[in-house]
Amino acid sequence: MFQIKANAKTYDNKDDCFLSTTLAKLISGICSFLAVIISTKLIIKHLRYYSKPDEQRWILRLIFIVPIYSIISFISLLTFGKNAENINVYLDSLRSCYEAFVIYSFLSLCFNGYLGGEARIIAELAGKPLPCSYKTFTCCLKNQEFSIKTLRFCKQATLQFCVIKIVSTVLTLILQTVDLFHQGNFSPRYGYVYIFVAKNISISTALWSLALFY
Repeated sequence: MFQIKANAKTYDNKDDCFLSTTLAKLISGICSFLAVIISTKLIIKHLRYYSKPDEQRWILRLIFIVPIYSIISFISLLTFGKNAENINVYLDSLRSCYEAFVIYSFLSLCFNGYLGGEARIIAELAGKPLPCSYKTFTCCLKNQEFSIKTLRFCKQATLQFCVIKIVSTVLTLILQTVDLFHQGNFSPRYGYVYIFVAKNISISTALWSLALFY
């Protein structure tokens, strides 16, 4: 599911847009309903067979992103063209906060659930050469070995995204209340472009560090 960030100023005539039709809302509603049903069934199964709590508690937190995304996407479509910019800013803020929590949960699942914590990771990987390739943007790691500093870097570079997400969400809400956000407007007079750039740099760094750790 993807979130529809509708902007009331994007289209001159909402009636001519497919997103405003009953068919679009019906398709979105069916997809959202199926996503919620499937994810709920998976959550119930994990709770019923809760045999590995160290792993499953993090997995459950990851699964919850599916119904949250699907419901917010559906609501965004229903409100398309009806003061949608204001509504979707708040919906996007809610989604962003949980998205940051999901990143933290995924990292915790990898570190503590699957790999047994920092001490075990260091014992297994210490001294091994780091990958060096232009294809994965790791050419700067030539002749370097895995150490506790490498592990901490991967962790901190990933978790900074959680902090940036929450801070940018708070700033978005503040700018929205004083009419200085203007979602989708890349004019330097408004805050959207600066938050957009900051978040993209942050998530690029987080994804690179996760790939390096993987």
